Amino acid sequence: MRLPVSQRHVSPDGRTILELATDFDPRDVHEMQPFLLPRVIDAATGEVMLDLTGVLASARFEWERDGALILKMSRPWESAEGDPAIRLSLAEGTYATNADGWTPHPIGEAQARLPVFVRPAPLRPAPVPIGQRLWRWTRIAAWGGAAALAVWFIWYG
Repeated sequence: MRLPVSQRHVSPDGRTILELATDFDPRDVHEMQPFLLPRVIDAATGEVMLDLTGVLASARFEWERDGALILKMSRPWESAEGDPAIRLSLAEGTYATNADGWTPHPIGEAQARLPVFVRPAPLRPAPVPIGQRLWRWTRIAAWGGAAALAVWFIWYG
């Protein structure tokens, strides 16, 4: 599903168009915080170079003087140190991320690699060690037995 564009920005050199679509986290029923989801387009050809509208991470951006785009993706449920940052330069034909020390890669690989880089880790509860699980069931059985014994004494007393 293509989300409607809420903001549209053009780079200083006119080569890059950044479209930001607004969406909300369906799991977030307490604070309806909007996410700005980026789509980067080559202004000359109209080709979508990077589409991160399917990834739930909000984008902040800044333009460099040479027209390169810096996307800072934030995920409010994670620490700020772990936020991914991406540099896209259509003039150089490269992209780079803060995860690999800003090493340039061909921009043609961006759509295949970056959604995985930006996608948050799945929210799963931490596994409970077997010893804690056994202790938990032992306490439940002990309290249940004590309650049954108390009822027996009260009834037949």
